[in-house]
Parts: sequence; structure tokens; C-alpha cells
Amino acid sequence: MLIVRRVGTFSKSVDKRSKRTPQVQGSLINARMCHDNTMNEQEQEWIEKLNKEGYTHVHVCRNAPNAKFDEHTHEHHTVHVVSQGELALAEGDQVTVYHKGDRFEIPAGATHAIQCGPKGCAIIVGVKKVE
Repeated sequence: MLIVRRVGTFSKSVDKRSKRTPQVQGSLINARMCHDNTMNEQEQEWIEKLNKEGYTHVHVCRNAPNAKFDEHTHEHHTVHVVSQGELALAEGDQVTVYHKGDRFEIPAGATHAIQCGPKGCAIIVGVKKVE
């Protein structure tokens, strides 16, 4: 099982010409960054909506075709909105397929796995501390 957690700002790469290290916001998932700084209008609207609902660390995560995220948990309550493609969410024996525009939430500590569809998927992810 892997644990997904928000890790803040990370260095993506070093620009050798300027010696500057660009900073990227994202989540560390099994030592891979999940982020995207380019968003379409629909994604921007969802991000604003989720921020108004009290979610933090809202970002877009684009995944390759058939990408798999084995069973894992999140430290905090998370919201996920599919902005492109489709994905299958497995919680125990139950599998639910979500398509573009669908929203689902996962309680803190809930074990789940995700597999993206054959064309990949993009999801908007937000975090909320629920007490």
C-alpha cells in the first residue's frame, strides 16, 4: 500500500542557462510528481469552486493511458473531479467508473485504487481537513 500526501513545492528541473530551479506545486505519489500548470477554462472554474468550498492544495493531475495507482490512502479527505477521460475507482470489492465532469470524494484513511481509461485521464484534486 502506498500513501499519497501533499508535499508542497518541489524542484522540477534546473535551467542550466540561468542556473535557476523552477518550482512546481504538486503531490508526491510513489516518488512521482502529479501536477500540471496548464489548465483549460473548465478546470479553472472547478478549481475556483473547490477553493470556495474550503478545499486546499487544489491542482490538476494528468495521467497516461491505463495508468494505475495501486491501493493507497490519503492523510486527509480529498475531492476528485474528472476533467478529461475516465477512471475506475476501486474501494474494496466495489468498482465505480467516473467520466468527464464526474465528482467523487474519498474520506481520510479510506483504502482505494485507481486506474485511468485507455485515453488517460485528468483529475482535479483538492484536500480538506475534516474533523
